[in-house]
Amino acid sequence: MAHRRISTGLAAAALLALPMQHGARADTGAKIVEEVDFATSCSPDPQKAFKHAVWTLHSFWYPEALKEFTAVTEAEPNCAIGYWGIAMSHGTRYGIRRTRPR
Repeated sequence: MAHRRISTGLAAAALLALPMQHGARADTGAKIVEEVDFATSCSPDPQKAFKHAVWTLHSFWYPEALKEFTAVTEAEPNCAIGYWGIAMSHGTRYGIRRTRPR
């Protein structure tokens, strides 16, 4: 018991002795970027929208992803990967409990 108190005291003293960085802030971590790096053969504007749609899809926000992929294919009908995104937006919904029909 005494050994645990001494160890805890030494650990606390070591942490308090650490130098503080001037100007250190808690919000200096990584920022969320709502885009993925996914090259396509689409023109630049639909490609940028497509990348955001893929991010939305991977965030499991299926209804919004469907809207975004649909907008991509409307802006550039030859952007075939946009149709893939529409299909993926209708895909499996992980975490939703399914019941079997009887």
